[in-house]
Amino acid sequence: MLVFVLFAGLELIIGNFVEPWLYGTNTGISSLALLVAAIFWTVLWGPAGLILSTPLTVCVVVLGRYVPQFSFLHICWG
Repeated sequence: MLVFVLFAGLELIIGNFVEPWLYGTNTGISSLALLVAAIFWTVLWGPAGLILSTPLTVCVVVLGRYVPQFSFLHICWG
């Protein structure tokens, strides 16, 4: 039981605070944008969207940064 509680607690802390901060500083995405994206992808796809929200958002922002036709995505999420 202790292992489960430890794993769940660490996962909550890492998933909600460490990853948004780390991805935000390395990719230029604000932590708030990542949390809003997590809500958006969760509403759209449910639990699978929640799991994939950060990588999907990072991919969308990188696409917006390097493809001129999608530069509005970089402006919205960056």
